[in-house]
Amino acid sequence: MEENQSESLKLANKQYIASITLEQIKRLDAAMDAIDAKAGILLGFTALLLTLVLGSTSPSKRTPAELFFVYGGVIALLASILMNILSILPRGLRYDPKLQALLKYTSKPFEETLSAVSANLAEAWEFNSQVHERKVEWLKRAFWCVLAGLLLLFLGFVVRTAC
Repeated sequence: MEENQSESLKLANKQYIASITLEQIKRLDAAMDAIDAKAGILLGFTALLLTLVLGSTSPSKRTPAELFFVYGGVIALLASILMNILSILPRGLRYDPKLQALLKYTSKPFEETLSAVSANLAEAWEFNSQVHERKVEWLKRAFWCVLAGLLLLFLGFVVRTAC
């Protein structure tokens, strides 16, 4: 009787682990969508800012310091656009378990199938979380490039008004 309860408890634990793992994968997928949305907003803002800066500059009447700050700001904004694109760039994600692989478990005990699926989901989560981390890092770099570009453009404006 106690052995039956122990087996039942193990099975319940495995089911719980599988459901938690699946929920984590869903959260990670939503987090990746949020990163893509933020990168898209930052990309649009940066492109608009770059268009305004390039449309309002006339390099013929500028001092060397002003040219340095303005072109430095433009380069930083272009770098931010590149990093945003790298952040949004689709990457291969794992959506496990594969249905074809599950078919070989049709004749196996439920507990063995559940163990295999849980392990597979955990591997997929690890892989997808690494992809998510890379996307976050590219977005952070893009954000800091936008801030650096804005600072350089502001310094260029200060130099122009001071001269």
